[in-house]
Amino acid sequence: MGAIGLAGSGPLSSLFSSDYLPHRYCYLAQPGLVWTNAVADALIAISYVSLFACLFWLAAKVRHAAVLQPYLWIFIGFGLFILACGVTHGMEIVTIWWPVYPLSAAFKILCAAISVSTAVMFAKATPTLAGSVLLVIDSLARERQETETEAAHYQAQIEAINRSQLIVEFDMDGTIIKANDNYLRTFGYQAVEVIGKHHSSFVREEYKHSAEYEKFWNELRTGHYQAGLFRRMDKQGNPVWIEASYNPILGPDGVHTKVGRFSS
Repeated sequence: MGAIGLAGSGPLSSLFSSDYLPHRYCYLAQPGLVWTNAVADALIAISYVSLFACLFWLAAKVRHAAVLQPYLWIFIGFGLFILACGVTHGMEIVTIWWPVYPLSAAFKILCAAISVSTAVMFAKATPTLAGSVLLVIDSLARERQETETEAAHYQAQIEAINRSQLIVEFDMDGTIIKANDNYLRTFGYQAVEVIGKHHSSFVREEYKHSAEYEKFWNELRTGHYQAGLFRRMDKQGNPVWIEASYNPILGPDGVHTKVGRFSS
């Protein structure tokens, strides 16, 4: 009341005129009716202010995106419109106890001005917005189609390599995690017989314990591929010479997660 009384003596005195009855008398001062309206208006006002804050936060986050810069005014316009609506609900609470109806009317005029301006601007921009949205949708559809086509091409390449090469995958300690049919046929194994076995099971015993073999895997673990002619052993213990490349493969985090061997 002190702030209202102070304003009542200044140039804005007409806005704080108290020549009226508080709104609660319209409710016959019934507590249930008074507080139902007060609480409802308070919740609506808080919701509007929250939406306003979210819109401005979103506008701040996307303001550097070139494709959205022409439409930032939409976030700002709707944000101000929502905030103004929230203020009018706040004034509904104030006038329950303080009859500052001229001030409430002033805020409603401000809300109306913002609402009409936003509505007119949005109505004028709607055709352009519709065209822009369609362009974005078409662009996204094209990108998706290109991505799917590229993925299909990669899959076709993988299948072609799988048909012609002996492919084995190892984890970084040398344990087999996957082997294709060409490899299994060539070495005489079933998948269940090789999955989980170490690479050293397929080399000569003396080579397994050599410094050369240890260096071979140390190089792979540090990301250096190995290629050449290698002697390996099949299920019967017979030597099989393969022209192969061992390739460390990066995971999504940039760390080597497995080694792929391609051979013929």
